[in-house]
Amino acid sequence: MKRFKIRQIREGFFKLFFKNKNVTLFSRPRDIVTFGKNKSVEKIFMSFANFVNKDNINADLQKVRISMVLASARFWIIIVVLFLSTKNLTTEQIFLSINIYYFMSILLEYPTGVIGDYFSHKLSVFLGYVLLAVALFFVAVVSSFWEVILFYFVYAVGGTLISGSDSALLYSLSNNFKKDASQVKFWGTLVSAGALSVGGWLGSIDLRYPFYLNSLVFVMAALILVSIKEKKYKKRIKEISDNVFSLAKQGLKESFANRKLFHLLIISFVVSAFYYNLKWLYNPLFMELNIDVRYWGAIGGVALLFIALGIFIYDKTKERKIMHPYLFLLLAMILTGITIFPLISLVGLIGIHLVRGYFGMKMSVEISRAVSDNVRASVLSLKSLLTRLGTMSMVSVIGFILSKHSFLLLMPAIVGIILIVSGYSVVKLIKFE
Repeated sequence: MKRFKIRQIREGFFKLFFKNKNVTLFSRPRDIVTFGKNKSVEKIFMSFANFVNKDNINADLQKVRISMVLASARFWIIIVVLFLSTKNLTTEQIFLSINIYYFMSILLEYPTGVIGDYFSHKLSVFLGYVLLAVALFFVAVVSSFWEVILFYFVYAVGGTLISGSDSALLYSLSNNFKKDASQVKFWGTLVSAGALSVGGWLGSIDLRYPFYLNSLVFVMAALILVSIKEKKYKKRIKEISDNVFSLAKQGLKESFANRKLFHLLIISFVVSAFYYNLKWLYNPLFMELNIDVRYWGAIGGVALLFIALGIFIYDKTKERKIMHPYLFLLLAMILTGITIFPLISLVGLIGIHLVRGYFGMKMSVEISRAVSDNVRASVLSLKSLLTRLGTMSMVSVIGFILSKHSFLLLMPAIVGIILIVSGYSVVKLIKFE
């Protein structure tokens, strides 16, 4: 019989709130959990214990890692449309509010990244977590369309304060950003998958519970960050900018002047735009494949696991040139479009998610390496802004093609768009690798 000590996880979390790392908590009988012959479950729990309770890394870095993983949970996403429909909002109003949220996020994305660079990445992320917690707590009592818009505005401000600044904060504390970012993304993906399941179950009891739980999680993530000591770049920032506006200009200038960074941003925004739109393709794809709706959720859950696998492969293997995962993605997209052979189409879909984990992490790491410390959050926020713009543009193309044709034409069309927009940048990056 294999045994696993819950104490290892509990001590890890306990250390997040205290500077003394030599903390020992007394073991109790319930600290021991028996998994029997289920080695897979045991390995997952042991890996998580090692992630939480790692003694050979900086304590502040560990706090940032844990807070980012916790913040990956979105319990409410799975039931938000149903919840809003109970507030006497029409379907048109619900999706209009979501579009307004995307628009507000685009407007706020770059300015909030600049604010994080100029003042404090830690403060920006902390305030973001607090605003998300407040928004999710009070949305449970909204009763009108305009109150929903207010919720999305606060949520957009909180989300954009975090976007870019969290990765910049992690980068400033990490000695091995590839490994730390990969582990955060891996466990964050698993937490996201688990949160969807738990959120659906809680929503079946009371539609407000997923919002309350998510609010509590963001409060925990914010509290974990309180005691960390952030590395400062104020002196360097003052040398290049007198105010936040000149720093914003500096971030834009570097994005275009640094040719490697420029090409990375081009590739990232068009590929990420496809991945952001992928969730809207599940339903028409499964319908075209004649898959029973009862299995849609299971297939979606398996897809998330392949994203985690892609992240794991990136973390554990030697880095490859960008060309390799890029071509693999295009091939997987073509295979997905061959819906006359359902098995081939599903293999392609799995391939898309596998490379999503690998390619997404590679692009994040490469961009973070290419950008200067003093404008890192600004440039990462610019990357998110470009992705949102690309998402909005691509969804129109997807809707137009699907309304008149099938996946057999849609996927090659998207491949063509990706090649036209980013093919030149992929070729140019070869000389930088």
